[in-house]
Amino acid sequence: MDRPIDNKTAKWRKKGITAVVVLGILALLYSFYASAGKPSSFKADKDKISVSKVEMKEFQEFIPADGVVVPLKTVVLDALESGVVREKFVEDGTQVTEGQPLLRLDNTDLQLDLLNKEAQVLDLLNNIRNSRNTLEQNKTNRLTQLADAEFQLAEAQRAMKNSEKLYKDKVISEQEYLQTKNNYEYQNKRLKLLQKALVQDSVSTADQITQMTASVNRMQQHLELVRKKNEGLTIVAPVAGQLSNFDSEIGETKAKGQNIASIDVSKGFKVRANIDELYIARTYVGQYAFCEWDGKEYRLEVLKIYPQVTNGLFAIDLKFSEDAPETLKRGQNISLKLQMSAKTQSLVIERGGFYQKTGGAWIFVLADNGKTAEKRAIKVGRQNPQYFEILEGLKVGEQVIISSYENFGEKTVLEF
Repeated sequence: MDRPIDNKTAKWRKKGITAVVVLGILALLYSFYASAGKPSSFKADKDKISVSKVEMKEFQEFIPADGVVVPLKTVVLDALESGVVREKFVEDGTQVTEGQPLLRLDNTDLQLDLLNKEAQVLDLLNNIRNSRNTLEQNKTNRLTQLADAEFQLAEAQRAMKNSEKLYKDKVISEQEYLQTKNNYEYQNKRLKLLQKALVQDSVSTADQITQMTASVNRMQQHLELVRKKNEGLTIVAPVAGQLSNFDSEIGETKAKGQNIASIDVSKGFKVRANIDELYIARTYVGQYAFCEWDGKEYRLEVLKIYPQVTNGLFAIDLKFSEDAPETLKRGQNISLKLQMSAKTQSLVIERGGFYQKTGGAWIFVLADNGKTAEKRAIKVGRQNPQYFEILEGLKVGEQVIISSYENFGEKTVLEF
């Protein structure tokens, strides 16, 4: 038979349950705040981490670059006129001398044009020769007329003087005297007109000769131009060197301005390298770079910068400051270090995978006992393929973890 529960007992039981719940909540809160105040840690394997010592040493910022050896100077040959390939005198890769024929093109239109221009010049010269002869003949005729007029005037003057004397002596009539006088005046006027005509003819003849000479000069210039065009159908080497990109075939048609070949001048090499576009503003002509070849270090200088950016890279040409290595060959690859700053004494640590996680904003610093490492804020300055420059947060002699932090999560303390 069930017994009725005492109200007093039930009351105490309810209070007990409430107290237990409250105590449990308090215990959880205490545990939470206690753990929150304690740094989070990660048990790490010391054999799987890399450590670097903070040092003060000589530092220089440079970037690595891969270059290729190319000729110091390359001359490009283009077709001066269009034409069909008729003869090839050399093959690709041949060492050629200056002025050596490489290729002959055939252009019928240019050849006909040359023949027409030569015929026109000959016709013009013949015409000028005939015109000169005509002018000389006219001049001779005019001088003959002038001589005759001078003679006739002298005769008319002599006759007039005789008539004048006879008229005064009343030997002849006045009418006869006046006839001799009028004849004298006529011959005098005739002589003056002939003299004037001779002067005009001389001026006209000089003008005609000048014009004809100018015409001949212009025609000869045109002829010379056409001759040079025809001469340009034979492609010759403008400089000595090695022939490259020479792939023309007999019967092939070449357009005016089309590339025929290149000649690599056999006097030295340069290096062409591709650089990340991030450094384009810090790259300048005369900037130094260094490379090692056959166990010896060589210095180079930036010769030219190509500002076009392709796939995030821009190109530069570098020349050797002194003699290039004797064993250097065209097309060989070469590793460079492009100098971005002068050498300075700086606080540095070795490069490592930690940078991918922290971006250089913090790093784990080992305790003196080597049993723990704590997260510390730092500031990274310049860098090169070996070192990071440290501006703030570390001091000489400290040791830091530089390997990857991917397994550490968000922990602030490492334990070993």
